[in-house]
Amino acid sequence: MYGDVVKRSHQDLKSGVVVDVQVQVDLEHIATGKRLTGIDTTKLVYCWDFQEGEQARTCVWFGERMDIGLCGVETVFPLASQPENYNNGKWIRGNFDPQNHKNAVVIKMRTSKATVRWVAYNQLAPETLAVNLIPPTSEITDLNLLKPFHSFAEHATFDIGDTVLFRDKADAKVYGVDSKLSDPDNTFEPFDTSALRITNIRTTVDIEWQDLTVERNVPAIELLPYMNVDDQDVWPRDYVLDKHEEDVPEDDKENRRPERLGIVQSVAADERTCKVRWLTDDRSALE
Repeated sequence: MYGDVVKRSHQDLKSGVVVDVQVQVDLEHIATGKRLTGIDTTKLVYCWDFQEGEQARTCVWFGERMDIGLCGVETVFPLASQPENYNNGKWIRGNFDPQNHKNAVVIKMRTSKATVRWVAYNQLAPETLAVNLIPPTSEITDLNLLKPFHSFAEHATFDIGDTVLFRDKADAKVYGVDSKLSDPDNTFEPFDTSALRITNIRTTVDIEWQDLTVERNVPAIELLPYMNVDDQDVWPRDYVLDKHEEDVPEDDKENRRPERLGIVQSVAADERTCKVRWLTDDRSALE
Protein backbone atom coordinates (compact mmCIF):
# COMPACT_ATOMS: atom_id res chain seq x y z
CA MET A 1 0.00 0.00 0.00
CA TYR A 2 1.04 3.63 -0.38
CA GLY A 3 3.70 4.60 2.16
CA ASP A 4 4.74 1.04 3.01
CA VAL A 5 8.46 0.54 3.66
CA VAL A 6 9.84 -2.44 1.72
CA LYS A 7 13.04 -4.32 0.88
CA ARG A 8 14.09 -6.75 -1.82
CA SER A 9 15.28 -9.25 0.80
CA HIS A 10 15.91 -9.43 4.54
CA GLN A 11 19.66 -9.18 3.92
CA ASP A 12 19.44 -5.87 2.04
CA LEU A 13 20.40 -2.72 3.89
CA LYS A 14 18.66 -0.47 1.39
CA SER A 15 14.93 0.02 1.78
CA GLY A 16 12.34 2.07 -0.07
CA VAL A 17 8.87 3.55 0.18
CA VAL A 18 5.91 2.64 -2.02
CA VAL A 19 4.89 5.80 -3.91
CA ASP A 20 2.38 4.34 -6.36
CA VAL A 21 0.32 1.16 -6.74
CA GLN A 22 -1.05 -0.42 -9.92
CA VAL A 23 -3.45 -3.36 -9.77
CA GLN A 24 -4.78 -5.52 -12.59
CA VAL A 25 -7.37 -8.24 -12.08
CA ASP A 26 -9.03 -11.08 -13.93
CA LEU A 27 -12.83 -11.02 -13.82
CA GLU A 28 -15.66 -13.45 -14.33
CA HIS A 29 -19.05 -12.13 -15.41
CA ILE A 30 -21.41 -13.62 -12.82
CA ALA A 31 -24.41 -13.89 -15.14
CA THR A 32 -22.72 -15.43 -18.18
CA GLY A 33 -19.39 -16.80 -16.92
CA LYS A 34 -17.46 -14.73 -19.47
CA ARG A 35 -13.87 -14.08 -18.39
CA LEU A 36 -11.88 -10.86 -18.71
CA THR A 37 -8.15 -10.57 -18.04
CA GLY A 38 -5.82 -7.71 -17.21
CA ILE A 39 -8.42 -5.14 -16.15
CA ASP A 40 -7.10 -2.01 -14.44
CA THR A 41 -8.88 -1.66 -11.08
CA THR A 42 -9.15 2.11 -11.46
CA LYS A 43 -12.00 1.28 -13.85
CA LEU A 44 -13.88 -0.68 -11.17
CA VAL A 45 -16.02 0.05 -8.12
CA TYR A 46 -17.47 -2.21 -5.45
CA CYS A 47 -20.84 -3.68 -6.33
CA TRP A 48 -22.32 -2.94 -2.90
CA ASP A 49 -22.81 0.55 -1.51
CA PHE A 50 -21.25 -0.42 1.83
CA GLN A 51 -18.15 -2.48 2.67
CA GLU A 52 -16.99 -3.98 5.96
CA GLY A 53 -14.09 -2.00 7.43
CA GLU A 54 -14.97 1.08 5.39
CA GLN A 55 -14.95 4.42 7.17
CA ALA A 56 -18.16 6.41 7.29
CA ARG A 57 -19.62 9.49 8.92
CA THR A 58 -22.81 11.21 9.90
CA CYS A 59 -23.04 14.99 10.06
CA VAL A 60 -21.34 14.90 13.49
CA TRP A 61 -19.73 11.50 14.13
CA PHE A 62 -16.98 9.56 12.37
CA GLY A 63 -16.71 5.77 12.55
CA GLU A 64 -15.77 2.46 10.95
CA ARG A 65 -18.19 -0.13 9.64
CA MET A 66 -17.65 -3.39 11.50
CA ASP A 67 -20.42 -5.50 9.98
CA ILE A 68 -22.79 -5.30 7.03
CA GLY A 69 -26.17 -7.01 6.84
CA LEU A 70 -27.27 -8.15 3.39
CA CYS A 71 -30.76 -9.25 2.50
CA GLY A 72 -29.85 -12.34 0.54
CA VAL A 73 -30.14 -16.11 0.39
CA GLU A 74 -28.72 -18.16 3.27
CA THR A 75 -29.82 -21.59 2.04
CA VAL A 76 -30.26 -22.43 -1.63
CA PHE A 77 -32.85 -25.09 -2.37
CA PRO A 78 -34.59 -26.15 -5.60
CA LEU A 79 -37.97 -24.62 -6.37
CA ALA A 80 -38.57 -26.24 -9.73
CA SER A 81 -41.28 -28.50 -8.33
CA GLN A 82 -42.89 -25.81 -6.18
CA PRO A 83 -44.30 -23.16 -8.51
CA GLU A 84 -46.46 -21.76 -5.70
CA ASN A 85 -43.31 -20.20 -4.26
CA TYR A 86 -43.14 -17.97 -7.31
CA ASN A 87 -46.84 -17.28 -7.39
CA ASN A 88 -46.76 -15.82 -3.87
CA GLY A 89 -43.79 -13.59 -4.62
CA LYS A 90 -43.88 -9.94 -5.60
CA TRP A 91 -43.18 -9.74 -9.33
CA ILE A 92 -41.33 -6.59 -10.28
CA ARG A 93 -41.73 -7.21 -13.99
CA GLY A 94 -44.17 -9.47 -15.79
CA ASN A 95 -46.56 -11.97 -14.22
CA PHE A 96 -46.29 -15.50 -12.92
CA ASP A 97 -46.64 -18.22 -15.55
CA PRO A 98 -46.68 -21.78 -14.09
CA GLN A 99 -45.66 -23.23 -17.46
CA ASN A 100 -42.51 -21.14 -17.89
CA HIS A 101 -41.37 -20.04 -14.43
CA LYS A 102 -39.98 -23.27 -13.00
CA ASN A 103 -36.49 -22.07 -11.99
CA ALA A 104 -35.26 -18.84 -10.43
CA VAL A 105 -31.89 -17.10 -10.19
CA VAL A 106 -30.93 -14.59 -7.48
CA ILE A 107 -29.67 -11.52 -9.34
CA LYS A 108 -29.58 -8.82 -6.67
CA MET A 109 -29.20 -8.26 -2.92
CA ARG A 110 -29.47 -5.08 -0.87
CA THR A 111 -27.90 -3.86 2.35
CA SER A 112 -30.41 -3.80 5.21
CA LYS A 113 -28.27 -2.53 8.10
CA ALA A 114 -24.72 -1.66 9.15
CA THR A 115 -22.93 -1.96 12.48
CA VAL A 116 -20.62 0.99 13.09
CA ARG A 117 -17.93 1.55 15.72
CA TRP A 118 -18.01 5.29 16.34
CA VAL A 119 -14.51 6.72 16.73
CA ALA A 120 -14.59 10.51 17.00
CA TYR A 121 -16.85 13.54 17.26
CA ASN A 122 -16.54 16.34 14.71
CA GLN A 123 -15.08 19.23 16.71
CA LEU A 124 -15.83 21.63 13.86
CA ALA A 125 -19.52 20.76 13.70
CA PRO A 126 -21.95 23.72 13.85
CA GLU A 127 -23.14 24.75 17.30
CA THR A 128 -26.66 23.75 16.36
CA LEU A 129 -25.46 20.13 16.29
CA ALA A 130 -23.52 20.32 19.54
CA VAL A 131 -26.33 18.51 21.36
CA ASN A 132 -25.35 15.31 19.57
CA LEU A 133 -22.37 14.59 21.82
CA ILE A 134 -23.65 11.10 22.49
CA PRO A 135 -22.74 8.78 19.59
CA PRO A 136 -25.57 7.26 17.59
CA THR A 137 -26.56 3.65 18.08
CA SER A 138 -24.00 1.25 16.66
CA GLU A 139 -26.61 -0.56 14.57
CA ILE A 140 -27.80 1.66 11.73
CA THR A 141 -30.87 0.63 9.76
CA ASP A 142 -31.48 3.98 8.04
CA LEU A 143 -28.48 3.83 5.71
CA ASN A 144 -29.24 7.31 4.36
CA LEU A 145 -27.65 8.62 7.58
CA LEU A 146 -24.25 7.23 6.59
CA LYS A 147 -21.87 8.79 4.12
CA PRO A 148 -18.85 6.69 3.12
CA PHE A 149 -15.27 7.96 3.04
CA HIS A 150 -13.72 6.84 -0.24
CA SER A 151 -9.95 6.56 -0.31
CA PHE A 152 -7.86 7.73 -3.27
CA ALA A 153 -6.25 4.28 -2.97
CA GLU A 154 -9.54 2.40 -3.25
CA HIS A 155 -8.31 0.74 -6.45
CA ALA A 156 -5.67 -1.04 -4.36
CA THR A 157 -8.11 -2.49 -1.81
CA PHE A 158 -9.83 -5.13 -3.97
CA ASP A 159 -9.42 -8.80 -3.11
CA ILE A 160 -10.10 -12.14 -4.80
CA GLY A 161 -13.80 -12.96 -4.60
CA ASP A 162 -14.98 -9.34 -4.41
CA THR A 163 -17.99 -8.42 -6.53
CA VAL A 164 -17.40 -5.32 -8.65
CA LEU A 165 -18.87 -3.19 -11.41
CA PHE A 166 -17.29 -1.11 -14.14
CA ARG A 167 -17.17 2.51 -13.03
CA ASP A 168 -18.20 3.62 -16.52
CA LYS A 169 -20.83 1.60 -18.39
CA ALA A 170 -19.02 2.46 -21.62
CA ASP A 171 -16.08 0.34 -20.40
CA ALA A 172 -18.42 -2.62 -19.92
CA LYS A 173 -19.36 -2.38 -23.59
CA VAL A 174 -15.73 -2.02 -24.66
CA TYR A 175 -14.86 -5.27 -22.87
CA GLY A 176 -17.91 -7.01 -24.29
CA VAL A 177 -19.73 -7.56 -21.01
CA ASP A 178 -23.42 -8.15 -21.65
CA SER A 179 -25.04 -6.25 -18.79
CA LYS A 180 -28.54 -7.54 -19.54
CA LEU A 181 -30.04 -10.88 -18.56
CA SER A 182 -32.94 -11.78 -20.84
CA ASP A 183 -35.78 -14.23 -20.32
CA PRO A 184 -35.70 -16.85 -23.10
CA ASP A 185 -39.49 -16.60 -23.30
CA ASN A 186 -39.39 -12.78 -23.45
CA THR A 187 -42.03 -12.52 -20.74
CA PHE A 188 -40.26 -9.60 -19.03
CA GLU A 189 -37.76 -6.89 -19.84
CA PRO A 190 -34.04 -7.74 -19.48
CA PHE A 191 -32.47 -7.22 -16.04
CA ASP A 192 -29.23 -5.28 -15.58
CA THR A 193 -26.69 -7.86 -14.39
CA SER A 194 -23.32 -6.23 -14.94
CA ALA A 195 -21.69 -7.57 -11.74
CA LEU A 196 -18.33 -9.35 -12.05
CA ARG A 197 -16.29 -11.43 -9.62
CA ILE A 198 -12.54 -10.99 -9.15
CA THR A 199 -10.72 -14.29 -9.77
CA ASN A 200 -7.07 -13.20 -9.84
CA ILE A 201 -4.99 -10.17 -8.84
CA ARG A 202 -1.60 -8.86 -10.00
CA THR A 203 -0.09 -5.90 -8.17
CA THR A 204 2.90 -3.78 -9.17
CA VAL A 205 4.29 -0.80 -7.31
CA ASP A 206 6.63 2.14 -7.83
CA ILE A 207 9.39 2.35 -5.21
CA GLU A 208 11.44 5.36 -4.17
CA TRP A 209 14.63 3.96 -2.69
CA GLN A 210 16.70 5.68 -0.02
CA ASP A 211 19.23 6.87 -2.59
CA LEU A 212 16.38 8.80 -4.28
CA THR A 213 16.18 6.50 -7.32
CA VAL A 214 12.69 5.42 -8.39
CA GLU A 215 11.97 1.92 -9.68
CA ARG A 216 8.66 1.47 -11.47
CA ASN A 217 6.30 -1.47 -12.02
CA VAL A 218 7.96 -3.76 -9.50
CA PRO A 219 5.86 -6.92 -8.90
CA ALA A 220 4.68 -6.85 -5.30
CA ILE A 221 5.57 -10.52 -4.84
CA GLU A 222 9.26 -9.58 -5.27
CA LEU A 223 9.21 -7.31 -2.21
CA LEU A 224 9.16 -7.86 1.54
CA PRO A 225 7.59 -5.50 4.08
CA TYR A 226 10.18 -3.85 6.33
CA MET A 227 8.31 -4.23 9.62
CA ASN A 228 11.07 -3.59 12.20
CA VAL A 229 12.46 -0.29 11.03
CA ASP A 230 15.81 0.67 12.57
CA ASP A 231 15.72 3.79 14.74
CA GLN A 232 18.61 5.17 12.71
CA ASP A 233 16.99 4.56 9.32
CA VAL A 234 16.02 7.72 7.46
CA TRP A 235 14.57 8.48 4.04
CA PRO A 236 14.60 11.47 1.70
CA ARG A 237 12.53 14.41 3.01
CA ASP A 238 12.75 13.24 6.64
CA TYR A 239 13.42 15.99 9.19
CA VAL A 240 16.45 15.23 11.36
CA LEU A 241 18.24 16.85 14.30
CA ASP A 242 21.97 17.14 14.85
CA LYS A 243 22.84 15.21 18.01
CA HIS A 244 25.62 17.66 18.86
CA GLU A 245 24.32 20.07 21.46
CA GLU A 246 25.14 23.67 22.22
CA ASP A 247 27.86 24.39 24.73
CA VAL A 248 25.76 25.00 27.83
CA PRO A 249 26.31 24.01 31.47
CA GLU A 250 25.40 20.45 32.36
CA ASP A 251 22.85 21.62 34.93
CA ASP A 252 21.11 23.95 32.43
CA LYS A 253 19.00 21.27 30.75
CA GLU A 254 16.17 23.66 29.87
CA ASN A 255 18.37 25.65 27.48
CA ARG A 256 20.16 22.64 26.02
CA ARG A 257 18.91 21.91 22.53
CA PRO A 258 20.20 20.52 19.20
CA GLU A 259 22.19 22.98 17.17
CA ARG A 260 20.73 22.21 13.76
CA LEU A 261 17.56 21.01 12.07
CA GLY A 262 17.79 19.59 8.56
CA ILE A 263 16.04 17.69 5.77
CA VAL A 264 17.45 14.43 4.42
CA GLN A 265 18.21 14.63 0.69
CA SER A 266 19.39 11.07 0.00
CA VAL A 267 20.72 8.03 1.86
CA ALA A 268 23.61 5.63 1.22
CA ALA A 269 22.26 2.65 3.14
CA ASP A 270 25.39 0.49 2.69
CA GLU A 271 27.56 3.20 4.25
CA ARG A 272 24.99 4.25 6.86
CA THR A 273 25.37 7.87 5.76
CA CYS A 274 23.04 10.48 4.32
CA LYS A 275 23.10 13.90 2.73
CA VAL A 276 21.32 16.56 4.76
CA ARG A 277 20.35 20.12 3.89
CA TRP A 278 20.54 22.01 7.16
CA LEU A 279 18.01 24.74 7.78
CA THR A 280 20.50 27.57 8.28
CA ASP A 281 20.92 31.01 6.84
CA ASP A 282 23.11 29.51 4.15
CA ARG A 283 20.64 28.10 1.60
CA SER A 284 23.36 26.03 -0.05
CA ALA A 285 24.46 24.26 3.13
CA LEU A 286 24.53 20.59 2.16
CA GLU A 287 26.41 18.00 4.19
